[in-house]
Amino acid sequence: MSRTARSRASSIAPSTCCAGRRSRSIDGAAALRERAAAALATAATAAEDRLLAARVTLAGETPLHPRLLADAAWLDAELRQVAPDGVWIERVRLRTAAPRRAPGEDALSTLLAAFDDALDEPALVAEMEKELNALVDRLPHGAEAAELRDLVTGAGLAALAAEARALVSHRLVGDAAEDDATA
Repeated sequence: MSRTARSRASSIAPSTCCAGRRSRSIDGAAALRERAAAALATAATAAEDRLLAARVTLAGETPLHPRLLADAAWLDAELRQVAPDGVWIERVRLRTAAPRRAPGEDALSTLLAAFDDALDEPALVAEMEKELNALVDRLPHGAEAAELRDLVTGAGLAALAAEARALVSHRLVGDAAEDDATA
């Protein structure tokens, strides 16, 4: 009979360390690998020679946010590569956000500010909710439809907009920003 430990404590915060003290930011792929390796090694040690199914949560502001959203396979491969023997990455959750840019800093900032401002217009939000509810009503009823209906609220739309904003930013800027962040 094998013994398996489950760890929910494998939290990797880009802007704070696990003890709540401020630490350096995860601003590139190398820093992400280093922080993940340390957190997973600590969890493996705490598992006391049992197999470990780790649920990893990345949280906080990081310039890697758009890449993390856009390329889940890359993130999964990075975490599996640094996981010690006996550690299985069960699930990865993202609770990250991109660092805010000052409005007008560049053309991308202006575009993203306009994107953010659109959600401050009640008429536009009401129209989006109406259109999305009509779409969800056409879906078969079930768990997926209920989850989608939960997203068709002001808060749900704001969460979707944050993800869309990060993906648009990643697609427009591409790997150039990531290369700058890792340099």
